[in-house]
Amino acid sequence: MDQSRIVVNLTDEILDEPTMAILSRGLNFAPAPRSIPHNDIIGGIEQAIRKLRKDEADEVRSEVAMTLKRAVLPKSNITFKERKELQSLRQNPDIKVLPADKGNATVLLRSDDYHRKIQDILKDPTYRPIHNDPTEAKTRMTISLIKLAEIPAETTKNLRPQAAAPPRLYGLPKIHKAGVPLRPIVSAIGSPTYNLAKYLTKILSPFVGNREHHIENSASFVKILNSIHLDPEDIMVSLDVVSLFTKVPLRETLELLEAHFDKAV
Repeated sequence: MDQSRIVVNLTDEILDEPTMAILSRGLNFAPAPRSIPHNDIIGGIEQAIRKLRKDEADEVRSEVAMTLKRAVLPKSNITFKERKELQSLRQNPDIKVLPADKGNATVLLRSDDYHRKIQDILKDPTYRPIHNDPTEAKTRMTISLIKLAEIPAETTKNLRPQAAAPPRLYGLPKIHKAGVPLRPIVSAIGSPTYNLAKYLTKILSPFVGNREHHIENSASFVKILNSIHLDPEDIMVSLDVVSLFTKVPLRETLELLEAHFDKAV
């Protein structure tokens, strides 16, 4: 495969063969550990089972303990030089290694360029600075709303935020566009309303895709295009909405949902 398409280097750094080899495997590639991370595994398990009954949690702990005792360290799946270059990239504060927005490529971008592009995104009037961290207030509000809702108690305990954290903004390079701008992504995982949003998604999903112009995915879009007849004088136009989700009119959206919500619930 053409490594120049798999690894897009937007820095002035010269990448040697081991670096290109390890980066070309993609950001989902996991190097085999040189030691079994017992503490990380146990910590992750404890976080996952904190909502289980004590007897169920103890059973999981027992199974994990037995599995860790029998665990055998896997053989290394990268060379010594590749591991060394990977460690060097991790410790380099001047370079960001990111997945491309499209194209399944790995992008190397200088940190100052990355932060400048993020600042360019935040210049949009959609975003504004706040003087205080609202996480605690949003957590209390979310808990209050959950209490007011007529939701079964067994479901409610899974909706309440636990050790909530504010959402995090990051950007993915659009290597298919001039200047390589960033696509802003806001990760709400662990935020005060994350569990509640997942619950509401299940309720709202039956109302998605019931319109004539809904397109499920790119494959269905291609199928629709194949069924359209175009004359030589016809012109196809593609429209793009900048920062789509921040442009959604909230009041109108809530009014639209309100017409169906009571019936659904």
